[in-house]
Amino acid sequence: MTAIQAYTDFADSAVLLPVSILLVVWLWLRQSKATALWWVAAVALCVGTTVIFKVYFGVCPPAADLRSPSGHTGFGTLVYGALTTIVAAESPARHRLVVLAVGAAVILAIGLSRIAVNAHTAVEVAFGFVVGGAALALFMAGYLRHRSAPVTLAWLIVAALLLMGIFHGQQLRAEEFLHKLGFHLRQDGMACVM
Repeated sequence: MTAIQAYTDFADSAVLLPVSILLVVWLWLRQSKATALWWVAAVALCVGTTVIFKVYFGVCPPAADLRSPSGHTGFGTLVYGALTTIVAAESPARHRLVVLAVGAAVILAIGLSRIAVNAHTAVEVAFGFVVGGAALALFMAGYLRHRSAPVTLAWLIVAALLLMGIFHGQQLRAEEFLHKLGFHLRQDGMACVM
């Protein structure tokens, strides 16, 4: 396994789903029920939109280089962007810019790694950034509006790192299923509209 493949695997759903569940629990217990609900809405938006476009574009691609929007990029943007937002919000003002820069670099590297391992085109990665960025904006709006008093992040960070280590290298392989679903729907009369 190359270093790039190892890195890109940190954005597989097998890693990001457990971290997403951790975030719901942490937000519910340490912040507010409202922030946890904003998180659930953001995850639903990101995953739902990605699934719909993967199914549809798998059968009716709008362009030769847009057949499967990058779910790693979209979901990675949301999850790592949310962790970055939380850490930046709880950090002293003098550290926020560094936290935001590191978070942005991690997210950008995920997208670039998808291109480097030939999993997606640049257009598919850009599509993933748009979907993940929209979902992240939704979460940030709710989190920054409803978060409670400052809290310590130690157990959130340790638990997130532990989950990343446990699930790294695992793959859910949902893409093949989504493409088969798309072809099945196409055979049942789904029309390509673009």
